[in-house]
Amino acid sequence: MASVVVVDNHEIVARSLATVLSSWGFPATPLPCGTLQLAELVAVVDNGPWWAGGARIALVDLNLRHDLDGVRLVRPLHDRGIAVAIVSGVEDRLRLACAVAAGARGLVGKARPLDELRRTVARLASGEPAISLVERAALLDVLAAERRRIKPVRAQLATLTNAEVRVLAELCGGQAVEEIAVSHVVSVATIRSHVHAILRKLDVHTQRDAIRLAQAAKWPALDADLFGADLFDFGG
Repeated sequence: MASVVVVDNHEIVARSLATVLSSWGFPATPLPCGTLQLAELVAVVDNGPWWAGGARIALVDLNLRHDLDGVRLVRPLHDRGIAVAIVSGVEDRLRLACAVAAGARGLVGKARPLDELRRTVARLASGEPAISLVERAALLDVLAAERRRIKPVRAQLATLTNAEVRVLAELCGGQAVEEIAVSHVVSVATIRSHVHAILRKLDVHTQRDAIRLAQAAKWPALDADLFGADLFDFGG
């Protein structure tokens, strides 16, 4: 018998889904993410008392918190032998593609009929993927296209020094040059020197242009945990 954990940021949603799943014969436990950090949440899911033997299934929302994307849970849970299905209202094909690339074996929209959720959990319980080969290939094509689009910009960003990376990240976070200087305990002139180097390396003319370029390349949020090192390897 498969056991299911429902990881969501809304306790009511998690409990409702768990109740429905249990009524279908899939013992389910709601697990609101609360303030748990990624490693803590993975450990709680993996080592919790709710596993009753058989397949282990985690239904994961994507919008867990502003600082915790559900995609980040997929790979570590998958690596621990837990079958992950994304159950979310997110329709962004790139984010769904990232989840599939990380190992998600099912995708169910929260607005979809409950029968679709039942079929997904049943397939995972039997050890089968709940995503068709056609849909998986289409999503991975989306991810590959995004990789090709941002690769040149990521290559430019890779030329920044550690100090320049920190300054650009803080500019992207909305800090002014003067604020950055205070936080780094250096002169404004030093920070402006870093900014000039950033503009030159990115071949742009203003701080706003640099920020737009970095954000268009999903920098600095893009990393191996979120997008998958295999498909977003920008070396070479």
